[in-house]
This record gives sequence, C-alpha cells and structure tokens, in this order.
Amino acid sequence: MTTNLVKNVVVEVEGGEGQPVVCIHGLAGSSNNWTPVLPSFEGMKVIRLDLPGSSRSDLPAEALSIDLYVDSIAAVLAELRGANAHTVAHSMGTIVAQHLAVRHPELVKSLALLGPLIELPEAGRAGMKARAALCREKGLAGVQEVAGAIVKGATSAETKAQRPATLTLVRGKRHAADAGRICAELRGTRGCTCSRSRKNRRSDSARDGQRRRCWPGCGCEGDG
Repeated sequence: MTTNLVKNVVVEVEGGEGQPVVCIHGLAGSSNNWTPVLPSFEGMKVIRLDLPGSSRSDLPAEALSIDLYVDSIAAVLAELRGANAHTVAHSMGTIVAQHLAVRHPELVKSLALLGPLIELPEAGRAGMKARAALCREKGLAGVQEVAGAIVKGATSAETKAQRPATLTLVRGKRHAADAGRICAELRGTRGCTCSRSRKNRRSDSARDGQRRRCWPGCGCEGDG
C-alpha cells in the first residue's frame, strides 16, 4: 500500500495494474471504512481517499460541498491514472458518486452504491442544519449528541442487542471527529444535491455564467 497526497487529499492505493476501483466514504467517514471489504477487490487497483475535511485530509479554505468533493476525486483519479474506474460508495458518498458519473462519465466505469441517496429530503436537510448548529455551539459535547443519535437511528435492533463492538466502532468514529470538521461537513452536504438534471442544465449554466445548485423543479431555493 502507498499513501499519496493529491491537492491536500490523502489517498491510499493498493494493488498493481488491475482495473481501478475508487472507494468513496460517507459523512464523518474515512478511507478506513473500506478496510473490511478490501479482499473483495483482490486483483484490482484500489484507490481509497479521505474526502476534503475528513480524517487526515485538511479542511480546505473554501466551504465543503458535493461539487468540491467531485472536483477532488476527479483530480485524484487524473493524478493516479484512475480513469474508467469502478466506483464504490456509501451513504453520503453515493451522492458524490452520482455527481461524479454525470460530470465526468469518462472516469466512471460502473457504480456500486451502498445505502444510496439521490438527495436529502426536506426533513433531512433540516436535520443536517440542526446537527451542524449543535456541533458549532457545543463542540465535543455536540459531536457526542450527534454520535448518539446516529447510533440510535442508523443501527438495527439486532446490532444493538448482539453486536456491541459495532456500536462502539460507530460511536467512536463520530466521537473522534473534530467538531469544526463535522460542522463543516454537515453544512456542506445539507443542501440540495440532485444529479439527475446536470446534463440538462449545463447549457443554461454556460449561458448565464453561474452554477445553480439544483434544477427548477426540485424545490430547493437558496443555500439549503
């Protein structure tokens, strides 16, 4: 395994000259999320990255956003010759992967989306906003509250009853995260994240010289 730094994004590469596969983690995750499934990618060139502001990758000066994540992944794949890669993503990462496929189809050979999302529903955006405010106002205590809510809502009754180690891992990953970074991630991903209309609105964006966050029928107006 080699560790690379591409435009302040930490990237781990395993394997040799096989078909590339890029792994995109979810909110408050890291490249380590993919460690348990690495045997499934035997014979492939596995590219795992810590998204900007996550784990070992620096928090950039500009605000985090889905577009920023896509730009970063595209730069990583260009640097590491990862074009036409199988793309595997989890949770929030599935939104990033879909945008990557629409904006850079030459980089994506296939999509495998685990816990896929197209966009956050209105209730989800409101929840993201509330969690970001909690982390900003309470710091580590806020992160702990968010971690508790995630453990409660995102793990099954079976996991809660029979897999305490899994609960500890999920809770611990959130506790270990920096409050400022968590807040930035939540703010950066709570806005509308439709990818389905990007092809249709490219010409509009070129004409008016600005990038709109969403398509007109989505109902997302403003900054989310």
